[in-house]
Amino acid sequence: MSLIIQILYDNGPKSLPLYGVVCDGGKDGMEFLPLYMRGLKTKLATVFSNLERIQELIKSNDVYINNVMGLLRHINIDVKHDRAIYETFDNYDCHKEGIDGIQKALVAGVERIKQYAGSKKWMAIKGMSSIIYSKIEKRGIVCNGEVLYPKYDMGLYSGRSRTTVFNVQGADSSFDISHPDKEKNILLCFDWVAADIRIAGYLSNDSFINESFNESDPYEALANLINGKGDKLVSRKECKLQFLKSLYTMDVDGPFLNIAKGLGEWVRDRVAEYASGKPLFTIAGMPINGNRKIRSAFNATIQGSVAEALQSTMFAIGVNYADNILTEAHDSIIISCGIKDVEWWVEHGYKFMLTPLKWFLDIDIHFPLRISIGKRWKKYELVRVYR
Repeated sequence: MSLIIQILYDNGPKSLPLYGVVCDGGKDGMEFLPLYMRGLKTKLATVFSNLERIQELIKSNDVYINNVMGLLRHINIDVKHDRAIYETFDNYDCHKEGIDGIQKALVAGVERIKQYAGSKKWMAIKGMSSIIYSKIEKRGIVCNGEVLYPKYDMGLYSGRSRTTVFNVQGADSSFDISHPDKEKNILLCFDWVAADIRIAGYLSNDSFINESFNESDPYEALANLINGKGDKLVSRKECKLQFLKSLYTMDVDGPFLNIAKGLGEWVRDRVAEYASGKPLFTIAGMPINGNRKIRSAFNATIQGSVAEALQSTMFAIGVNYADNILTEAHDSIIISCGIKDVEWWVEHGYKFMLTPLKWFLDIDIHFPLRISIGKRWKKYELVRVYR
């Protein structure tokens, strides 16, 4: 009979779980199987008598374990890699070796998992950034005078995050949201300009899009192209709406993707690849497989790439400044700090978001960035623009 256990890394009210199954291995002893192979959403009964000792064990190795907790949360491994990893655990008879045996199995197995995931950039991004997400989940936010603990779900098809418990990402200015530390009473909104199109321009190597970012952005460049030197026929906002609509409906025969010809051809190629049964890929190599309609898969390619850029930035900031991150909202990160630190964030902290793809992918392109400041949630004033 299998003995099912759940090992919890004690990381506060929104902890990152490390699940495992100890199975009766007969004459070969006990197998310790990481449960991400069986589905993280499975609800487990805790029936392991040494659970308290296991928690202490993991806490005593928290620096090492923390480096892989996020990877364990997000990796999906096929059968051959699955077997290669859990065979590592086969060598330990937990009845004979007790806690020391489990420790050896845990460390050895985690190292195998880490080696496998390290070859997958998208896994590394999701995994390592989830360590930062867990820290801000544990700390919480203050909303209308009450401390809340939003949870970040990073398992969406598009690759983007979603907050549950309380949707801080979608909260409008009617909410009073702040940092639990009253000394961090200044809010800085770091917001990308046209991040979707920046990613699309890079992936397609479209000259019109990429060159437009040198002076403004593609929406402004389109408006200037259409208006010429005459009357203002269209606004930047109108061009933005139509350009994004053309991209996400894959209107390769429409006027906008004929102006951005490189992007139009790239979209055609992606449609053909997907129709042939091949997966699409995000910028970090996450496969978007063929179980959805082409529009959903294509949109996930772009939005998932933006998500990888943002999650990379979350990790880059969070290594030293996790407590300053109030939340992220897909294309933006809200920083909370004291008045004395505002200048540093405006003059230096922007670098984290200006080149988000260099942290994991070593791609050094700029994402135009607006920085706004305020003391109240979503009531900000623009103070700086970086290109």
